Amino acid sequence: MKVPGPIATPPCALTLLAFGEIELARLLAIDDLFAVVSDESPISPGHALIIARRPVARFRELTAAEKARLLVWIDWTQDHLASNLSPTPDAFNLGLNDGPVAGQTMPQFHFHVIPRYGGDVADPRGGIRHVIPSKARYWQEKSVPGAGYSAHTAKLPKQARTPGAGNGLSARANRCLLTAGIPTEREAVLHALRTGALYPYFRPPLYGKKTHQEVCRWAGVGESFASPRVPQDTMPIAISNGLSFRANRFLHRAGIPAKKSAVRHAIETGGLVPGKRPVSYGTQTHAELCRWAGVGSR
Repeated sequence: MKVPGPIATPPCALTLLAFGEIELARLLAIDDLFAVVSDESPISPGHALIIARRPVARFRELTAAEKARLLVWIDWTQDHLASNLSPTPDAFNLGLNDGPVAGQTMPQFHFHVIPRYGGDVADPRGGIRHVIPSKARYWQEKSVPGAGYSAHTAKLPKQARTPGAGNGLSARANRCLLTAGIPTEREAVLHALRTGALYPYFRPPLYGKKTHQEVCRWAGVGESFASPRVPQDTMPIAISNGLSFRANRFLHRAGIPAKKSAVRHAIETGGLVPGKRPVSYGTQTHAELCRWAGVGSR
């Protein structure tokens, strides 16, 4: 896809007003109207921002030319991420927070392109509706006016359900393969093991040691097999911040920066709930994060 407008790489780090200095390592593309950069605190691997170079904060402040160019950059960014990320994203969330009340924290127009991966959350239904959690799961209401169905008829898409038995794998193993988007074929599973698409305790969620051993036996490799080639940019953050590797991994899964203020906010707003969010997040890890963030365990 050809992107209109002059494209150039600045000779040094780019300064974008409210965002400050953008390191060249984060700059994906640029023209006279927008810069495409990697998010400094990504929700998921590959999370990118399309930032207006002109000092405007709201969508309605963009000119007609800027709005037209934005659509082209959205297409370009999706194509770029789909071609360069490993594993390849299964879907995208696209959108913006237009104003402080809508969640905008940086007073310069920016548009989010967020890659999504099968299994990154337990149930993705509702998507952007989760900006107001109480309204997200509208299908759980007794009836939805005009929708033509009630709560008991709202089901996951057929292709998202766990396949039945019959291939020699347990329901849990089948569910993990389905979540990761891996066909239940030995060659496909072997490839996933060798490339890190299947990695115990990390990818996909709920894929643990016992399931890994079962899948390895089924695929014809040793039970202790571990991928030596897990992409580093998709591994959990491992830093000396005073948290255990397990706690860092849960923050990484939930898209929460390993900063005390961000963790405190997540605990207080329900972003971290033992036994609920994220998957497999237990009371011990919750207590550790509460102590680290300086809030009482709740």
